[in-house]
Amino acid sequence: MELLNTLHAINQEVVQLAAVGHYKQALTRLAVAACDLLNGETSAIWLLEDGWLLLHATDADQSHADRVPLYESLVGESVLARAPVQSDDVRIDKRLHHPELAAQYGWLRALIVPIVTEPDGEPIGAINVYCRENPCDETTSEEQMQILTLLADLAAMVIVSATRYQVGEAAETPSRSYVLLGDLATSLLVRLRVKAGAIPVRIEGIQDKCSAAVVADDYLSENLAAIQQNIRESMQVVGELLSLMRMLSSGETAIPVGPEHG
Repeated sequence: MELLNTLHAINQEVVQLAAVGHYKQALTRLAVAACDLLNGETSAIWLLEDGWLLLHATDADQSHADRVPLYESLVGESVLARAPVQSDDVRIDKRLHHPELAAQYGWLRALIVPIVTEPDGEPIGAINVYCRENPCDETTSEEQMQILTLLADLAAMVIVSATRYQVGEAAETPSRSYVLLGDLATSLLVRLRVKAGAIPVRIEGIQDKCSAAVVADDYLSENLAAIQQNIRESMQVVGELLSLMRMLSSGETAIPVGPEHG
């Protein structure tokens, strides 16, 4: 649940920054969040312009190129494919446009997700994370991409807000971030239910195979029974949370578009 609370807090912070026009700060916050959440060495947000992907935000801990080409680059491949892309070893990956940076900073793994402003629209950029370790953290690759997709969606919301203000549209910009947050929460809760569900089976196995010891030891018998009861109650809570997350994933949130201040 700590991860979900962190993601929710980041979502709120970025929405608030964009609502008062701090677009650059909002994008930088997302780059920093990508590093923090995926245990990355560095992260960057790139936007497409005239066949190039231009650097618009970074966590600022390490240097990045100012631009990379849309074609024949690792970041560009994600944009062109309109899909997540990963590299398990950028040191030998020919798609990396600046291998000297990977050598300088010891980058090993790369995760890239395109930034898409509309569900069926064309990507306008990408967010990427470089890590020294493989994998970036203990979560699965699917969960890593879910987290990065959530951050990419927030980046899209920020960019659309800035664009609409520049052209004088005082409309609200919908965000799909709560939908993605609900999906991620559901995925994590399902994993928790599977792991917790195995505990009663193991306890029953102990009770069956070690019945003499269990019967002879009141302390052991009582605690095994208490563990079973706690797990049943926990499973009920997980089921209720799953229902709540599925309800959240069917809704959207919106932010007002404000003037640019930073």
